[in-house]
Amino acid sequence: GFAVKYFESVRAAIEKLTVTYKDVDLKVTVSIGACIGSYDNIVEMMEVADRNLYQVKDGGRNQVITNLVASDVAV
Repeated sequence: GFAVKYFESVRAAIEKLTVTYKDVDLKVTVSIGACIGSYDNIVEMMEVADRNLYQVKDGGRNQVITNLVASDVAV
């Protein structure tokens, strides 16, 4: 649960930011696809994180997706 809550807090904090560039206020969001758990090697871990990031992008962005299912996350 801690990692998912942390990633979500980062996403929410970034969403609240306003960046000013050349006198134009811009809103910023972030999509986070993360891998949580033990893996046999770094390649496998990166593949899981990459799949999760693409799932975020396909799902509308500005969200956090990990390989944990909701029932695995203590709230």
